[in-house]
Amino acid sequence: MKHILFSFLTMLTLNSFIWVEYGVEPSNYITSINEKNEVFQKDVWSGDVHYMIGYIPKELQVIQAMKRGTISEIEAQKWLKGKEKEVTLLFQIEIPVNGRQEFLTFEKDSTTYEERVKYFSFGFKNDIHIVENNLTEIGIVDYHFERDFGLSPKGTISISFNLSNQVKTLQFKFDDKVYGNGVISVDFDIKEIKKLPKLKDPTKWKNLN
Repeated sequence: MKHILFSFLTMLTLNSFIWVEYGVEPSNYITSINEKNEVFQKDVWSGDVHYMIGYIPKELQVIQAMKRGTISEIEAQKWLKGKEKEVTLLFQIEIPVNGRQEFLTFEKDSTTYEERVKYFSFGFKNDIHIVENNLTEIGIVDYHFERDFGLSPKGTISISFNLSNQVKTLQFKFDDKVYGNGVISVDFDIKEIKKLPKLKDPTKWKNLN
């Protein structure tokens, strides 16, 4: 499931889906997310850099993977069952002033392109900190850096971790050592995330166009 990556724009493409038999209508589910965009997506600008950190519901990850044919219905059901406490955040880094070039090519510090690729692929994970209830740091269980290779100025990182049953607040904090913006943090309202409609069986949406 490492490569189940998609932006919040992908969610918008699901708006027209209507599927009543298996629980909440997909259109209503997406509407619930879009109505509280500020809850599920955080945008931070610092200098030339735009950071976007977004919460990606497991249901949408499964739907996208099944539509791509990268996971079967049985595999999807097992994956959902085993990920009940797992949360995935999509972290995008963009430098619009760099035009269509990959954000890694933007001149800022003394690191080379190859060094930046290596850092964001492996080292940056150590500069990301996820804190529960302003107290307990959570370990990252899955980290994947996806490059756009010049197709857009964005780079995308998916980060997964497990929440405890006692979680009330969630803070996502990272140290931008490459572009010199220092420590940046955003907070997510867990209560609002838990209020999302429950979907009975997302795997039944795989045949929708």
